[in-house]
Amino acid sequence: MSFLKRIGLTIGVILLLLTIVAIILPSAYHAEKVGLVSCTPDEAFDSIDDVRAWPQWTVWSPKHDESLKYSFPGPDKGVGATAAWTSDQMGDGRRVVTVTDKPTRFEFDLYFQQGSEPAHSTMLLSATSEGTKIHWSMDGDMGFFLPGRLMRPLMEKMVESAYHDSLRGLDERCSKSQQAAKK
Repeated sequence: MSFLKRIGLTIGVILLLLTIVAIILPSAYHAEKVGLVSCTPDEAFDSIDDVRAWPQWTVWSPKHDESLKYSFPGPDKGVGATAAWTSDQMGDGRRVVTVTDKPTRFEFDLYFQQGSEPAHSTMLLSATSEGTKIHWSMDGDMGFFLPGRLMRPLMEKMVESAYHDSLRGLDERCSKSQQAAKK
């Protein structure tokens, strides 16, 4: 067998194995992070509920992605509030608020690119002696998008890291707000 045929056969076998692995892997994904912010649940909720404030405390901001552009069709707060974005780095999408139960629960759907099924995200807030504990989770389904199934574990870790950094940003926002109130 010639060298080129062996290379072609090897590549074909690798692609076949990757396809089989992708089919076997689960299509559902889940990411979550728990963090503590140094303000009351009401104060934290106000920053979370305001879709225009997110670029100020999350990692999804022009500070981290210069190509990121937001638009805000609809209300700024509450159910139906929407933040749409375009970005060369992370693609286009929108976040639509679906549930607000101040100060304990905030839910939204994330629509990525032209994907038909949104990811669903929940933020649960609870008071602690140090401030507010926030449990942030996201659940979705890759469907039959096989490359996505292969990348699922990496994507989950990236989302959890982004949640961690964003919760730190929210904590910094709370601290600055409290310092300004003391002046």
